[in-house]
Amino acid sequence: MRKKYIDTLRLIALFYMFFQHSALVLLKNDYNTGLTAFLFEIVPFCSALFLFLAGFSLTISIGKYENKKDFIVRLILRGLILIISSSLLFLIENGFQFPDFIFASGILNTIGIFIILAILIFIFNNKNIQLVISFAVTIILMIITIYLDIKKIYIYPFNYAYESISPTIIFGFMGISTGLIINNSNKRVQYLTCFIIFIIGLAIITLSSLKYGFLKGFSFESGRYVVERIYNTKYLLFDFQKVMIPETFDASTWNFNTVSFVTAIGTTFFLFGLFFFMEPILKKISYVIIMPGKYAFLNYFFHFIVIAIIVLTHGYNTFNKLQFYISLLFLFILSFIFSNYLQFKKNKNFI
Repeated sequence: MRKKYIDTLRLIALFYMFFQHSALVLLKNDYNTGLTAFLFEIVPFCSALFLFLAGFSLTISIGKYENKKDFIVRLILRGLILIISSSLLFLIENGFQFPDFIFASGILNTIGIFIILAILIFIFNNKNIQLVISFAVTIILMIITIYLDIKKIYIYPFNYAYESISPTIIFGFMGISTGLIINNSNKRVQYLTCFIIFIIGLAIITLSSLKYGFLKGFSFESGRYVVERIYNTKYLLFDFQKVMIPETFDASTWNFNTVSFVTAIGTTFFLFGLFFFMEPILKKISYVIIMPGKYAFLNYFFHFIVIAIIVLTHGYNTFNKLQFYISLLFLFILSFIFSNYLQFKKNKNFI
């Protein structure tokens, strides 16, 4: 059974991703101010939430399979599809930039790696053993990641790559641990667990905001470090890209430091706990409204196609704020139409 609060959270992360990717290529740089700049600054919470939801969802989807072997095979296939899809998107945008296009091509790559690694947890039948392993992996990866950050030790592709594996992947294992508790417990334990998660998230956000400013733990000044990536134009796939771009181009990205990592734990826990308790309200809402959250993977590709068409017709970074938000609204509406069309084709009685 699908949980509306999970699909709603996935919808929030998806639409925030729409905002982020659209702003990067459509909005004029001098218009990135005020609320727009703030929304752009807190982008790390999005990838953290996506991985957490991916991990949590695995603990639900396993219940659909009577045969554990079928579930494991499905995880392998899903992981490989995500990794290959991520590499293809990277190749289209950046070309054959080795080794990033294989090992660190994007968020889909990280999710794919996480799903395959999750098999090491789900091969065990005992839920308590699964919980112990997922919790242990979470703690071990947290210790390693924080230690490397404090010591300024960078290891490719673990914490220094176009899309670094850690600490983003840790949120996936947090999601598994949370899901194993909630989806295998009675109502009382579920509510107590989510209340504790909510309070921890609220406390982290409060403390982080008091020290750095409201969600400023995500800012470059406090919470991120630059991952330098300089790519060669000759490895691009398309001739028109090679004409438009100099011999080398800067594709540098960022990664969480300890401050933003902890802040992301806070936002993820806070949102998860909040929307868990909103489930009775969400149940009254038609799935038509949150359908893009159900088809997040397909919408990931769909929104790139729409953005590419806008860029080809209007150029890079040419929109003022009004034009940008109109185009973003247009993208949201298209996503709703696309997602509900997919569901209509699948089941005409979904409304």
